[in-house]
Amino acid sequence: MGTENAAALNKANYTALWNQLIYHEDLRLHSYPDTEGIWTIGVGHTKNVHPGQTCTREQALKWFDEDLNLAVFDARNVVPNFLRMGEIRRAAFINLLFNLGATRFLGFERLRLALEELNWRRVAAEMVDSKWMTQVGRRAGDLVLQVVNDSWWVTEKRLPPRPFYLG
Repeated sequence: MGTENAAALNKANYTALWNQLIYHEDLRLHSYPDTEGIWTIGVGHTKNVHPGQTCTREQALKWFDEDLNLAVFDARNVVPNFLRMGEIRRAAFINLLFNLGATRFLGFERLRLALEELNWRRVAAEMVDSKWMTQVGRRAGDLVLQVVNDSWWVTEKRLPPRPFYLG
């Protein structure tokens, strides 16, 4: 779970984000098309994934760590005022970047303007008023509530998976 980018969050918040991402993404050892038809495997990994691909838990965790590092790096570089917001809100935007990537996030112009003002109600409204909100289900609601309340939020529509990395 270690990462050079974890300094964006303390250890407890990084661990909470790690678990939240696994809860939102699930761990799948066989490739599948996501809601947009993008082939995905492991914990939301999409790079060079093809139909019928399989992986081990160890490979899934390696990709997850690499992808999470990239999301932290991207959040630091494209989310306005990233280091001025609290860690739990930072984690919400790292989760968002893990899901969207930097290029798609840059298309959220009104959201980025609200972030420049650190106007949390407007930030939440812009998150809700997006195609992304309808595509990712409970994850979007969780992240909106996390941003508004500046506290961890996970909608319990199903039991969270047992942390597979514990054995």
